Amino acid sequence: MEHENKVLILFMKAFILLFSFILPMTILGQTKNVRGSITDNEGQPLIGVNVLEENTTNGTVTNVTGNYTLDVSSPQAHLILSYIGYETQ
Repeated sequence: MEHENKVLILFMKAFILLFSFILPMTILGQTKNVRGSITDNEGQPLIGVNVLEENTTNGTVTNVTGNYTLDVSSPQAHLILSYIGYETQ
């Protein structure tokens, strides 16, 4: 019985220790999913526009309908858009 209690206490300590490492990583590691559509002045979708999170290497390109989805590091992230023949914004 005493051995079982020691095992249970050891298990509980291990669980608390593991949880104390996982919880902060989960909170700090949160990302924001950003979705959008990029079109030209006439409303036509732009295919292959580079969408990059500013000051990172995190990015994507628009698909055949001009849509993109990107997980950014924070809700305040700025996106840089670039496309051949257009001014980078």
